[in-house]
Amino acid sequence: MPNLWRLAGTFAVKEAAFKALALPKGDWHLLEVRHDPEGKPSLAFALEYDSRHILSCDVSISHSGGYVVACVVALVRR
Repeated sequence: MPNLWRLAGTFAVKEAAFKALALPKGDWHLLEVRHDPEGKPSLAFALEYDSRHILSCDVSISHSGGYVVACVVALVRR
């Protein structure tokens, strides 16, 4: 089950990121969810996406009782 939770967490983060950053719908390849050695999630953007306006991006994922939630907080230059 942990692999399924990780996959669900990845999709939850991507959905939260797309909403926070107003990314075009359907371009799921624009970002990748990565984890550091301690398990902390982060976002990496595809080379073809101009992410210079994104100053910082924080990610949080939580799993509990069969549910997965994610939050992305982004500081962007408009």
